[in-house]
Amino acid sequence: MVLFNDEDSPSNHVTATTTARRIRHGGHEHQMLNLRPFLSIATEPTEQRRSRRHSRTCGDNPSHCCRQNLYVNFKDLGWGDWIIAPKGYYANFCMGSCNGRRGYSYHNFHTHIIEEYRNRNPYASIHPCCAPTRLSSMSLIYFDTDLNIIKTDLPKMIVDECGCT
Repeated sequence: MVLFNDEDSPSNHVTATTTARRIRHGGHEHQMLNLRPFLSIATEPTEQRRSRRHSRTCGDNPSHCCRQNLYVNFKDLGWGDWIIAPKGYYANFCMGSCNGRRGYSYHNFHTHIIEEYRNRNPYASIHPCCAPTRLSSMSLIYFDTDLNIIKTDLPKMIVDECGCT
């Protein structure tokens, strides 16, 4: 069975359960095992939590580490003849400087330690760089080499957040 949710938000929780029905036959209760199961589906909204973000979307003149929106059209890559959906997606990328950052703005403690080391050793050639810190997956529907329609989930396809690492 496949359940489709027409909302893009992960704010709905879908629960599906099957139950076997019991019937009375000749004064005895029997469990029907070979009949169609009864399916119960319930949706419940889930709490949305606001997460502390280390990333921001770039403006017109980005100087600090930020996420830049980038839409990739599969037709422009020459893939429009075998990818059915989506026609494209926002891949995004990270850009900007990580110099002169404060400790609280680093993505992790390791990066903060490296920056402290670099500050105390001015000739050290290590520098933090702006890079993806959170990526998400995307679904893709396409034709395989035998023209079968395939749906797959591709991990780490969309840059959601950037940070100094």
